[in-house]
Amino acid sequence: MTRNTESERPRSPERAEVEHIGGNAHLSRRGLSQAAEFGPRKAAASMGALVDGVFSFLTNLGSARPEPVSAEERADQFREAAENALKQEQHRGREEEDAGWRDRQKALYRE
Repeated sequence: MTRNTESERPRSPERAEVEHIGGNAHLSRRGLSQAAEFGPRKAAASMGALVDGVFSFLTNLGSARPEPVSAEERADQFREAAENALKQEQHRGREEEDAGWRDRQKALYRE
């Protein structure tokens, strides 16, 4: 602890200071009160998390389970995804052709 040379009182008793006694660190008065306040805050946070979990469980308890997707629906989804991929590929090809055409027009009409 920081000591004043004129007296044996600590310079600032409100500040949390650390004393090293026998290799162990000890907190001063304010440091001890802050450490004591941590326990109730942690307990309150834990209770809040528990209440939140119970509330979520109870409110979702009556939720209907999703119905399994039939093989026909899966095939339709796959077919739709394949069509979208084909359309995107065709669009990309048209964009490349257009870019090439623009480059050729620039080269042709620059002269």
